[in-house]
Amino acid sequence: MHNTTHHGLAEQAHEMKPVMPSLGKLLSRTWNFFTENAKTLALIGLPVFVASVLSLLPFMANRAVPDLLPVVAALNGAVGLVLKLVYVALSLLWPLALVRTIISRKHAKEVTLESAYEPGWELLGQYAIALILTSVVSFLASFIFLIPGIYLQIVFSFVLFVLVAEGKQGARVLTTSWYRVKGYWWPVFGRLLGFGLILIAVLGILSAVLAPLVALLFSLLQIPANLYHLGNLFGQAVQMFVAMPLFYIFLSELYTSLHSINSGELSMSEHRNSVNILVGVSLVGLLALVFWAYFLTAVLAPALSNPRMHRGGMMGGGYEYRTELKVRPY
Repeated sequence: MHNTTHHGLAEQAHEMKPVMPSLGKLLSRTWNFFTENAKTLALIGLPVFVASVLSLLPFMANRAVPDLLPVVAALNGAVGLVLKLVYVALSLLWPLALVRTIISRKHAKEVTLESAYEPGWELLGQYAIALILTSVVSFLASFIFLIPGIYLQIVFSFVLFVLVAEGKQGARVLTTSWYRVKGYWWPVFGRLLGFGLILIAVLGILSAVLAPLVALLFSLLQIPANLYHLGNLFGQAVQMFVAMPLFYIFLSELYTSLHSINSGELSMSEHRNSVNILVGVSLVGLLALVFWAYFLTAVLAPALSNPRMHRGGMMGGGYEYRTELKVRPY
């Protein structure tokens, strides 16, 4: 009897579902990694921040010196366009570089700007494809009473890590990210929600504290009022060097945990089934989008614009309310 009970407990323990780390443990690991690698992470984000500041220089010149010569103004526009294009290119590469940096530092590898950004050019096309696919599928799924869109947003949270760490391409990026989350959607959702609320609260407190200090500094330095928008650079610096690195580190901790649990590879048949489901959801979402568009334009809009309102009464009776404008001659 004792042996039977012990054997049953052993089988039950073996069949128990692995448990993900708690939100507290994930937050602790995230903060420890951030503090240990803050300089490296700041170095990776520096080119994007500098490009952002430089893209604002032509605008600042126009605001500070309104009476620019036409030639200078034309040059200003050309330079501004080039700087904005550079900023957009670096903004697309930065998430790839940041994820590669986090993965490399987790394996105790040294990271430089070149080693972080150079592979990004090779992955940029695949990253754009994955970004378009996830956006389109999630967008269309959102029209099916919103829930499928939220579900897929969580499922696709680790697309970037699957692309960089596992080298998947095309639809494989989406289906593999989905497979990693399989069986753990609610734990992932709860931890992401908890982290997001904490981060928003902390950033809100920082904003409430820093905003008056920035305004006081601008006043003491006698900076013109039309340049007060430069204070946004402080918020952008906090987002670039603190908020976004913390978010991606937290995602990496979740991804590492999920990968250790669902570490297998999708078979071809499983991949095709997942793709078929995503295509089916997208088609249903497209039909829902057409329905809602028709309902808003052909049914709801005319009803709201009609000055007559019909209201049914009790027992099938009713009344009609009309708005009329009468003009009396003097």
